[in-house]
Order: sequence, then structure tokens, then C-alpha cells
Amino acid sequence: REAKKDATRARLAEATYEIVRTQGPDHLTAEAVATMAGVSRRTFFNYFPSIDAACAHSVELLLAELTETLSRRPADECLWDTMEALLAGEAGSPVIERLALLAATKENSPVARHLAHDHIDAFVEWLTGWLMDRLGPDVDEVYAATLAASVVATAEATLRIWSERHGGSTEPASVAAYPDMLTRSLGLLRTGFDTAALP
Repeated sequence: REAKKDATRARLAEATYEIVRTQGPDHLTAEAVATMAGVSRRTFFNYFPSIDAACAHSVELLLAELTETLSRRPADECLWDTMEALLAGEAGSPVIERLALLAATKENSPVARHLAHDHIDAFVEWLTGWLMDRLGPDVDEVYAATLAASVVATAEATLRIWSERHGGSTEPASVAAYPDMLTRSLGLLRTGFDTAALP
């Protein structure tokens, strides 16, 4: 029974992003999510008190999957290489896809701006926790939190430039340009903005 409840909860949460992706963030309602998930509106509220809660769970599921993916990387891998794989590689592509979609629509949609803000906050919190685990018990929490915030801010700034250059297009070719831009941005952060040290 618990497994079935978890599956329903996950289906509802995943439906929130599917609506944002296929219909746009302004179509995100409890009724729409319930319909997309194949359940009643009443069932939706049995699992979540609000749309925000369902969206938050959707992000939690995504970050849990990302944690699992990163756990398979070599334990002695250079931290910056792991972070690049996290954000600019295949591991982070579902996160980037979501942020790119929200960036493309947030100028004209208060809902998209709200979702983008929540996604970024959740990602900073998750990355801080992941860095604390990755760097071990002696790591300074201020160091981990500052690094996480800096990396996410770099990704966000790059996303803003990408959106301006590509007109907010979510076409595969446009989205594919983002990882290359992000790799360069992370390289600047990694070298302390020493452009001469970039490859």
C-alpha cells in the first residue's frame, strides 16, 4: 500500500512539470495536475495541500535522482570535474532542461518566475548538502554554502545570457548550446576568473 501511495505521489508531482513543459506554467492548477496524472482533484489534495507542495516534491524527486547518479562517480574525482559533470554534463541535463524552460517563460509569467526562484533555492540547498557529504566531516559549512551559491549563481547568470542569445527557444539545438556556455562559466569560477588559465 505504501509503495502504491508513493507511486501516486510521484505521478502527481511529475505531472506538475509535464504541464509546465507542454502547456506552460500558467496552466498549472490542481485540476490540470490531477487530470494529467489520471486521478481526481480530491485525490490530489489527499496527497498535497497545494500546487507549490506538488512542485516542491517534483524537484525533490529530481534532486534525489541526481544524488543517485553522482554517487556512482569516482570518490577521488576532482570536485570541479564532478561539478562540471553535474551541471554541464548528462547528469545535470534534466535540471538544466527545467531551468531553461522556466528562463524562457519567466519574463511573461509570474508563475514561471515563482517556480524558477523555488527551483534555484532548492538546488542551492541540495548542492550545499551534497558538498558537505562529498568533502567530509571537517568541511566548513560556510565554505560549502558559499561554493554552492556561487556555482548556482554562475549557472543562473549563464542561463540568462543563453536565453537572451537564443530568444528563450526550447528547441533541442538551442538548449544544447547551454552546456558549452556553462562549461566556460564554470571554468572562470574554477580559475578565480583568470582567463589565461582556461584551456
